[in-house]
Amino acid sequence: MYLIDGWTDRQMHKTSNTAYLYGHVYVQAYKHDSTNISVIEWLGAYYIESQFCEKAVPYFERATVIQSVVLHILSLHYYYYCYYY
Repeated sequence: MYLIDGWTDRQMHKTSNTAYLYGHVYVQAYKHDSTNISVIEWLGAYYIESQFCEKAVPYFERATVIQSVVLHILSLHYYYYCYYY
């Protein structure tokens, strides 16, 4: 039986029940809004702490892309502000 992202019952015994419940909530939140940086970072840390590092990589890669886009937008905003004011 698979519980969360393909994990089996046996794999889930490595994690605590509370962390599993939070993980389930965060996975659902990520499915709803995959651009929320705090959810993405939490899931990456969750998978690392659960010793499933290969599952953490896509979340950290996604967080890196989102952060770089936000920084680019902020730099454009700053350039616009300095140029026109």
